[in-house]
Amino acid sequence: MKMIIAKSKDGSSEVKIPDKIDKYDVLEKEILDKEKDKFTMVHNRILHSKKLNMKEKIAYAVLKSFCYDTDVCFPTEELLKELLQVRDVKTVRIYMQKLRNLKLIAMVTGRNKTGTKRKIYYKMLPSSEWQIEQDDEVKDAWKKLNDEFEVAEV
Repeated sequence: MKMIIAKSKDGSSEVKIPDKIDKYDVLEKEILDKEKDKFTMVHNRILHSKKLNMKEKIAYAVLKSFCYDTDVCFPTEELLKELLQVRDVKTVRIYMQKLRNLKLIAMVTGRNKTGTKRKIYYKMLPSSEWQIEQDDEVKDAWKKLNDEFEVAEV
């Protein structure tokens, strides 16, 4: 499959996407039905971060659930709105902007061949780029645990 590199307007992020967007315009309901028995893992740094509220953490997890075996996905804002149970797409955009500001995700906008349909491509960024730190209380708890117990590799 041929891929193209799409860059954000400000040049801060780029995403590899399929060169034929129309081929991937599938019904989201079908995707959800096929993936209903799968699960999504979320890094503890995100779960424990005080920089994200509960809704933003859930937004990250829901977005990540669409990435399957890759780090790129493109659910519609309307579908994210429905799954996050928020009133409007503006709220979804606020959540995504927060995740983007903390370097958890990158976002690139693309269009189909005719230019009529807009797609937003989301890329899950590696943890080395995240701008969230583990809370001091969590760090202290891990340190205390390591001090009290001998940790052996299995």
